[in-house]
Amino acid sequence: EVIQAFERATGETVPYTMGDRRSGDVVSIWADASRAKEELGWTAERSLEEALADAWRWQQRLKTR
Repeated sequence: EVIQAFERATGETVPYTMGDRRSGDVVSIWADASRAKEELGWTAERSLEEALADAWRWQQRLKTR
């Protein structure tokens, strides 16, 4: 999901290979920010794609320095 979001955000193709799961690898993982909202009043200001696009632009600027 993250690789696909990065590709959409940047227009770049990410070469990758999906291998077999190794012993001890997490089967699945997800995040729920509802507790942060309830206890801290925090909510994300950017989507995953927006955050990845921001990170990509920052990385690209580093190359020009």
